[in-house]
Amino acid sequence: MERKIATGSAMAFIVLMGILSLFSDMTHEGARSIFGAYLSLARASAAAIGFVSGFDELPTSYEGIKA
Repeated sequence: MERKIATGSAMAFIVLMGILSLFSDMTHEGARSIFGAYLSLARASAAAIGFVSGFDELPTSYEGIKA
């Protein structure tokens, strides 16, 4: 028995996952870009904003070192 592969539904799934990834990335990057402004609205000091922003970048930097 031969199975038919539905290429149309597979392509639709790939396109939809790409769109989902696009919106997820836009939300993530948008939130990260205004993180410092939100902390300054909370009257955080410049040192606190720098520390929190740097701590946020730590996992990304660690991945680059590990690779």
